[in-house]
Amino acid sequence: MELIKRIENEFPIKGIYLLKIDIYKQHKLTITIAKEDGRITVGDCEIVSKRLKTFIPEEFDLVVQSPGIGWEINKDSEVRFFIGEKVNICYKEKEKIINKVLNLKSEEGENLIFEDKRKKQIIYINKDNIIKMKVEL
Repeated sequence: MELIKRIENEFPIKGIYLLKIDIYKQHKLTITIAKEDGRITVGDCEIVSKRLKTFIPEEFDLVVQSPGIGWEINKDSEVRFFIGEKVNICYKEKEKIINKVLNLKSEEGENLIFEDKRKKQIIYINKDNIIKMKVEL
């Protein structure tokens, strides 16, 4: 769809990146955004909204939002937006499936580095072993 391409081409906007576009039947358009340097503010949403409203048809109800609790981090390109966040991660280790809530510390090559604050330990997990990661409260 031409509108989706036009929206994608607008990003990044002042350090704000596009994560997802959802278009619903009732002319509702939801844009999910993120920043590398921290959490999204209301001001960030306003900046994006003002830019997009210059070309989005008036019949669309535009919603600009940040990824909330439960957001599934499913792309390598999204990891950088969630460094420092608490995540619920499901991963394979040897013959077991493990589900933990950890802090995402950094990305190093093919590994993601997590901190288990309860056990005071650092955990390296190969990206290929990650089944699912979601933003946690």
